[in-house]
Amino acid sequence: MNAEVNRQRQPEEEDRLYLDSLILQLQDKDPEKAKSARTELEDMRVLLKVAFIQAKNALKVLEVTKTENRNQEAINEKRKEGDSLFKRMDLIRSALKLNDLKKSLPIPNAKPFGSKN
Repeated sequence: MNAEVNRQRQPEEEDRLYLDSLILQLQDKDPEKAKSARTELEDMRVLLKVAFIQAKNALKVLEVTKTENRNQEAINEKRKEGDSLFKRMDLIRSALKLNDLKKSLPIPNAKPFGSKN
């Protein structure tokens, strides 16, 4: 793991050293431009750090959104199951009412709804 981090840092470090050496060379020729270049370079480094942090935050938001979507899908599935159960309960109530109605009517040999006899 450390070797991988070092490999990632090494090119960044080389780039930083190279840019610093260019600024030092420019310092000898034009100190004002060197100062401006150094300031601009530092500004760019800060902007890169900010962009990196924003990218990390965007990834976190994406993960949270994915989790919320999975949770919403689970909620929707449970709602469907609940709706199905309510429909079954309504059918059972209707069957019970029909049975009660059949029992109250004077129909000879009327069998209750759903009975196997």
